[in-house]
Amino acid sequence: MTRRSILYIPVSAGQPHSAESKVELASGTGGTVLVMDDELPVRDVLGGTLHALGYTVTLARDGSEAVARFKSRPAERRPFNLVILDLTVRGGMGGAAALSRLKKIDSEVRAVAMSGYSNSPILADHKAYEFIGRLEKPFLANELKALLVEVMPGTRVGPPTEAAASRP
Repeated sequence: MTRRSILYIPVSAGQPHSAESKVELASGTGGTVLVMDDELPVRDVLGGTLHALGYTVTLARDGSEAVARFKSRPAERRPFNLVILDLTVRGGMGGAAALSRLKKIDSEVRAVAMSGYSNSPILADHKAYEFIGRLEKPFLANELKALLVEVMPGTRVGPPTEAAASRP
């Protein structure tokens, strides 16, 4: 008997995207990003997209794992340049609670709120909840890239160049 998996993908009310909407990657390197989402396909796609944009990515299933991964980074380096936190996690710590714990570890942590619930009060006023940005699922790679440019001005979005990749 063959076991089948079903993946439900949210429907967008927008128009289909043309080939012109593809991400154009700039050369350069990004920083380090911690991504927390309870859904494996979301973690995989977001992590892969960030990696393709030149970022080093660490993934976490829920807020508790995100806090543990944040703590495990060497103390001499800033743990992560950016943390992307899903607000709603079934059966686990969500993004708002995780950010509260991360702020106790590093008061300067830079976090983006992410949710598929457009009516979330946190998405409506993310700055009031100490998030520096917001991502509403589903989003396009170009929207992610624009957010990264906005919230991480010191990094360059794009895959590493050969010169950057060969640096020690």
